[in-house]
Amino acid sequence: MADSPSNRKPGAAWAPPTAKNPYATNAPSARGFGMSKIKDAVAKLYDCAPWRKFKAFVLGLNPQCQRLIGDEQCHALATVVHHLISPRVNMSLFLDWRNVVCVCAPHHPGGRAGEPLDTPATYAITQGMLGDTCNPNETIKRLRGGV
Repeated sequence: MADSPSNRKPGAAWAPPTAKNPYATNAPSARGFGMSKIKDAVAKLYDCAPWRKFKAFVLGLNPQCQRLIGDEQCHALATVVHHLISPRVNMSLFLDWRNVVCVCAPHHPGGRAGEPLDTPATYAITQGMLGDTCNPNETIKRLRGGV
């Protein structure tokens, strides 16, 4: 095919799929993700060095998933840093360790912004800077309109 991805010249302009060119060579769907994954200003922050350093720091202090199942903490390794209050709601909390919990992938709320208000979730105490601790359940309680 004349315009297949393998023989497309670097820097060539993107062309939408057509009958003549059914393979959109650099369209978002051809790269393995849909249009919903186009990055906005907040999403781009997750690719920056300050976030990567913050994430490593917080995961280092909280290596075990903080999700509580009943009265027992999950035993899985934490791999995701989840914001309780989404940075889309309050950007000033983006790198605040008191606004995050470390969870395993199965206990991450699945890409939803912030803590889902319809799902009761409880978390173990977050270990923070200089031995400080924070109870993420208090943050969730405030989000749900509690005192």
